Amino acid sequence: MNTGVIARDLDNLGLDSEPFAPFGSESMRRLAKEGSQDLMASYDKQIQDLQVQRAQIASEVLYPVAYGVSEAKPVDAAIQLRGEPSKTSDQVPRRYLSILGGQHVPAESTESGRRELARWLTDPKSPLAARVFVNRLWHWHFGRGLVPTTSDFGMRGQGPSHPELLDYLAKAFIESGWDVRQMHRWMVLSRTYRLSSQSQDSQDTLRVQQGVEKDPENQFLWRYTKRPMDAETIRDSMLSLSGLLDPGIPHSHPFPPTPTWAFTIHNPFHAVYESKHRSVYLMQQRNRKHPYLSLFDGADPNLSIDQRKPTTTPTQTLYLMNSPMVHQASESLARKLIASTQDTQERLSDLFQIVLSRPPSDQEQQECLEFIRVYSQRLASESPGTLADQVQWQSWGALSRVLMTSNSFLYID
Repeated sequence: MNTGVIARDLDNLGLDSEPFAPFGSESMRRLAKEGSQDLMASYDKQIQDLQVQRAQIASEVLYPVAYGVSEAKPVDAAIQLRGEPSKTSDQVPRRYLSILGGQHVPAESTESGRRELARWLTDPKSPLAARVFVNRLWHWHFGRGLVPTTSDFGMRGQGPSHPELLDYLAKAFIESGWDVRQMHRWMVLSRTYRLSSQSQDSQDTLRVQQGVEKDPENQFLWRYTKRPMDAETIRDSMLSLSGLLDPGIPHSHPFPPTPTWAFTIHNPFHAVYESKHRSVYLMQQRNRKHPYLSLFDGADPNLSIDQRKPTTTPTQTLYLMNSPMVHQASESLARKLIASTQDTQERLSDLFQIVLSRPPSDQEQQECLEFIRVYSQRLASESPGTLADQVQWQSWGALSRVLMTSNSFLYID
């Protein structure tokens, strides 16, 4: 067998029955011209076939997977000297916070201790958890808790404005079997919740003036404190009154298949899935806020948030003006109104009742009817071929959008 060495690559040794032709010779050029195209075509086909096989293998689930946890053997933690896991000192038996009693977890407990912790938290002899919870509910309904520092009932927190009321609600909550729905009913059916933030007559105006002088922050709840709706309430309200809300429980989010996951710190998972279900079912991820919830001061998914800091920004207004969801909701509501009655004034009254829960004043009625007239004329003049029915629902859709993005709708007063 003859041995030839490639002239320009001394590190490679070629074994062949014939010596290699000199680089650039006529025979090499002829071989490249006659056979290289067919050879490269066959290589391309092999590569394509292998890529198809690779994609098929990658798409097959080798074994089923599931997220889950299992109970481990409970152990007591050891004190780590200077924080070093390899240098330990005395064992510390499992127990609750010393400042709140410090009771030990029963020695015969073979579980993690979560069940015992839940029972300790809900022990009627220690109503702290009930007080904190009913205070959170009060904060959600009134915009301010009976204890303003909703996450701090300690020395650095503020005291309750109505301590007897807080104790009464906590005791009633425990006696009801920790019935959250019943607690909601007690609060929203109370006279305090049904107070208005605005004066209704001259006598009430005087009362408001006196109240502002004596209690400008409304700590003693002599009126309702006007506050903006949160992001979830705005979205759910718009979908609900327009008939677009799906009240059912949604299916799982269309996440990409598990075998395709290759997310890293530099390539994290991110997605936004459209939905007509309640906002509580919107997917949220820790590394990035949902764009809508972020715009309207939604809670940070990385933290435990007890209070949201509401803001008013131009981008919120731009969203309400241009959002496809807002336009779909207003147009859907307009179609419902048009289908329900042909009387313009009755339709306008229904619109106010649906959106603002009150009838329109005489001035509002005149302004809205004028808005419908001018908007319809402008639509007809700008698009002469537009059908009369289309002009009608677009005009009422625009008026619905005006009411749904007004402060009267966006604020609870």
